[in-house]
Amino acid sequence: MTRPPIIALLSLALLSPALAQPPGTGGGGPQARIASKTARFTSVKRTEKRFKDSLEAANLAAATSRKGKTASFHGKVARVFSPQSGRVVILNFHEDYKKAVVAVVQKENFPAFPDLKPLEGKEVLISGEVTLYQERPQVVLRKPDQVWLVE
Repeated sequence: MTRPPIIALLSLALLSPALAQPPGTGGGGPQARIASKTARFTSVKRTEKRFKDSLEAANLAAATSRKGKTASFHGKVARVFSPQSGRVVILNFHEDYKKAVVAVVQKENFPAFPDLKPLEGKEVLISGEVTLYQERPQVVLRKPDQVWLVE
C-alpha cells in the first residue's frame, strides 16, 4: 500500500481546518457535517415582547424553578461545544458553563439546525423545556425556531 505524500496531507489540513482538529474541539464537529443547508434562525429585537419576557441566561435560580416547563432565556453564546461522544451540541452562555443555563441539541436533531458553531459570540434568545442535568438547568432545543438572533 502506498501512502499519500506528506505535502498532500498538510495541504488537506490547511485547506480543511475542521478535518485537522480532534473530535470534541468544535472544529465543525459532527453537527456541522450534517447541518441543514436551508434552515435559518430568525431574529428578535430587544423591544419585542418575546425578548422582554425572557430571562437572563445567568439567572440559574429562575431557570431551576422552571424545571419541566417551557421558558425563554437570552444571552451571549460564549462557546459551542461538542463532547467526544458527538451525541450532543451544547451552547454555553458563560465561559464557566456552571454559571448560566446551557442549551442542548441532541444528535437526532442535528440535521434540523443550521451549523451551530457560528452562534459563538452572538447574542441569542432560546426557548424550550427546562430540564436538569447534574442538578444544573438546561434548555432542550429540538428545532431551529427555538433560537432567535438578537438584533
